[in-house]
Order: sequence, then C-alpha cells, then structure tokens
Amino acid sequence: MGQEQTFTAIVTGASQAEIEWTVLEPNGGTVTQEGIYTAPRDIGIYHVLAVATGNGARAQTIAKVTVVIHYDVPPVQLTSVPPDALTGCPAITLN
Repeated sequence: MGQEQTFTAIVTGASQAEIEWTVLEPNGGTVTQEGIYTAPRDIGIYHVLAVATGNGARAQTIAKVTVVIHYDVPPVQLTSVPPDALTGCPAITLN
C-alpha cells in the first residue's frame, strides 16, 4: 500500500506511438504518464490501462494489480487483455 510499480508499454508495428496510462477503478491508486503506478491505501484488485495510439490506430492493454497487506509472493500480477487484433497493439511488461 502506497508502494510503486513501474510499467512499460512496448508498442510494435508503429513507428511513433503515444501511450496514455489510467487506473480504471475510482480510488484504485494513481499512475503517471511515465507508467509509474502508486498503490492505494485499500487492499483489492485494480486495473491499469495503457492506450497506445499511432499510425492511425488505437489499441489497449490492461494490467491487473493485486494490492495486499502481507504476501508470500510479489503482489503484482500481470494480465494482458488486448480487446482486438489491431496492428501496433501494446504489450505491457514489468521492469
């Protein structure tokens, strides 16, 4: 809680792409436009959305973040959910 996790969006198939980051849930923490996520005070499962635009296309990927008080395994789980098969769909990986 209150800890940070850096996400990186890697876009393929686009020469220049812009990435917009957002947290889907209200009070689900914050994410900067550099992909630095700060966990909220409340435990729960939250979703970080990366939207890539470039070459006239738009694609998105979602990372699922689990916030806990105590853990035996690192609490960040990554699930990539591309909604369509657009060229240039971003993939989010952890640093």
